[in-house]
Amino acid sequence: LDGFVDLGEILRLPQFKAWSEEDVKRVVETNEKQRFALCRHPSSGHLQIRANQGHSIQVPELELTPLQDLQDFPETVAHGTLLRHWPAIRQRGLSRMGRTHIHLAPGLPGDGDVLSGMRNSSEVAIILDIPKALAGE
Repeated sequence: LDGFVDLGEILRLPQFKAWSEEDVKRVVETNEKQRFALCRHPSSGHLQIRANQGHSIQVPELELTPLQDLQDFPETVAHGTLLRHWPAIRQRGLSRMGRTHIHLAPGLPGDGDVLSGMRNSSEVAIILDIPKALAGE
């Protein structure tokens, strides 16, 4: 339901045999990017897990708020990428590349608040002009 699967089923897979439910809870609670969510199944009570950010699959009912008013945006909005991708982006623009979203960061590398949209390995920061982006330019 809504992208959740039984954690017990995952932990029975060979690649996860070394991990316990407590290990997973700790990772979910301490992951600063909040990439995963846990909940109890409403009828069975089994602990379930899902990815909060679906990169290539649709995950309904994510707690995302569309930003459409300029006042909702941080002063700087950027997307981080590798230098080898820059020529294609410059020519064709940013692309989801089969994913469900383009990750944007509220700032630049080193700002401290950048949790998503700007990996530490990013070599290029593409700064977006939000008024033009919202206008479809």
